[in-house]
Amino acid sequence: MAREEAKKEAPSNPTIRALEEAWTDESRISIRAYIWGMTVMKNPPSLWITINPTDTHDPIVQVLAGEQIELDAFDCTAGLDSAQWAKIIVDDPYAAAKFFHFVIGAILEELFGITIHSHG
Repeated sequence: MAREEAKKEAPSNPTIRALEEAWTDESRISIRAYIWGMTVMKNPPSLWITINPTDTHDPIVQVLAGEQIELDAFDCTAGLDSAQWAKIIVDDPYAAAKFFHFVIGAILEELFGITIHSHG
């Protein structure tokens, strides 16, 4: 196939040839127009996502819980094990909530451009 393409020949593989013939510029324009027409008639598509940050293994939530962690020189293999990290989160659910709010706010602002304003 690479040789055929380099020589500007039609592909010898019938499947590849059928795909190339099916997707002409005109067919792409026609399909795009159909899609845009459907969005006018039925509204644009919705995006449904679930954001589920894990708080038991993240050093940021440990800092929010009051642990002394040097984030600039953080080594995930040193220090507390996962059971100890989980106990810290269980003992301080407010830190877990602050972490969740922080992560969701960062994702909304940085990925989607939605600015979050605090109440108070």
